[in-house]
Amino acid sequence: MAAIPFLIAIIVAEIFNIRSALAYLLFGVALGLLATLGDAGYMPWLKLGSGTILNVITGAVAGLVYWLIAGRRAGLWKEG
Repeated sequence: MAAIPFLIAIIVAEIFNIRSALAYLLFGVALGLLATLGDAGYMPWLKLGSGTILNVITGAVAGLVYWLIAGRRAGLWKEG
């Protein structure tokens, strides 16, 4: 469910040469929050509470891990 939004964020980062760890952290937080809100539509009993916090933290960690693996060199392929 989160693969398409993450792919869009990665493409945007590559196109605009975004290499900041903070940007990837914010991408992850936004996508974690988006995932929570998307789940709330399918599961009306889900309240914005601990599940939201868990998804936001997970998104932030995912964003930072992606930055460590590939984000530090985003857009460098266009310069060479």
